[in-house]
Amino acid sequence: MKSPKNKEDLIETSVKQIETDVHCGHVTSLQELVMSCSIEKLIAYLPEDDQKKFKHLDDREFRTENVLNNLIKQYPNDTELGREIRKRYGRTT
Repeated sequence: MKSPKNKEDLIETSVKQIETDVHCGHVTSLQELVMSCSIEKLIAYLPEDDQKKFKHLDDREFRTENVLNNLIKQYPNDTELGREIRKRYGRTT
């Protein structure tokens, strides 16, 4: 294969590496890669029958904004962690 020059070449090379890794039973890196995908994309990848089993999942509960809001609710400003969260992420509420 020619040296990668664009995104399509990178994708093709990555897919070939994934195929090799799976064939050899090396799936740890693939699992980490999949963990970075959105829930919607993971569900869309599945066959339709399997998609139905996971439709209740939603990326919103995993988004940084919601995580921060939940932490702020959980740790009031009068706790050390609450103050640190607000300071670090520029929150006042």
